[in-house]
Amino acid sequence: MKVLTPYQRVSAAVDRCKEIQTTLKEASWQRQLDAEVDVKLIGSLTKEFQWTVKKIITICNEGLDQDIEGEYGQEVDERIKLEQILEQYSRVWDQIKDKNEMS
Repeated sequence: MKVLTPYQRVSAAVDRCKEIQTTLKEASWQRQLDAEVDVKLIGSLTKEFQWTVKKIITICNEGLDQDIEGEYGQEVDERIKLEQILEQYSRVWDQIKDKNEMS
């Protein structure tokens, strides 16, 4: 069994966040169809999105704290990508916290 690198794990989580965002946009557009089901769907997807954002931040931090195995160029490239993703999703998490504090 192949062990995934931190970057591969983060990439999968980022892809899931994008899928959730697309589903939420579609669900909010179709909100009038079935309000009760839609509210449950939006609530569960929102929680999953928040959990996934926190997981991305955790994986990035763990990946940056450890030595990434591989060729030197690949190692540097993955570290840079992890740093960029960490910065992006840290901003997303700050926005989530700000919205929750305003509610």
